[in-house]
Amino acid sequence: MGYEFNIKPISPILIDKVQKTIPVPEPPTYIAETVGGGQEIHVHDESTLESPEDHAAWATYKRELADYQSSVTDKLLELFILMGVDLELPEDDSWVEEHKYLGLEVPVDDRRALKVYWVSNVVLGSGEDLTGLMFEVMKGTGVDQEVLDSVQDSFRRSVQADPIEEADGEATTK
Repeated sequence: MGYEFNIKPISPILIDKVQKTIPVPEPPTYIAETVGGGQEIHVHDESTLESPEDHAAWATYKRELADYQSSVTDKLLELFILMGVDLELPEDDSWVEEHKYLGLEVPVDDRRALKVYWVSNVVLGSGEDLTGLMFEVMKGTGVDQEVLDSVQDSFRRSVQADPIEEADGEATTK
């Protein structure tokens, strides 16, 4: 059984505000001596890591960055479903009992959370559907095609990523 629904555009300002509710992890830093004898704080990158502590801090930062990107994707998906999907919950809630029977937690006490759950777990059948939804909502906001292509690729990698991250922060794909 397939579902048809209309996509509603969402304000880019609202998308930006929602994205900013997730704090961006701070990269590790190091102190460099200046020629005049002072000190400056610089942000580490792959080429500035020297000590085991530097490498450990960098690995932690990469994991935090991957978690941040995943959290932003999840939060934007919630926004896009809540405000970008023109579809009402079905009156027949037998699907809720089926999901509960399977041991899944279904947020029945909050209609917004229930809509997000239903659309992401019942209406949309695959990761590609999720990516397509996000792409279509963003397209409706007037985002440049180049940015859309980049975002679509990013969401596709995020949806396909294995939840177990390597220490260097790179995800394996299925």
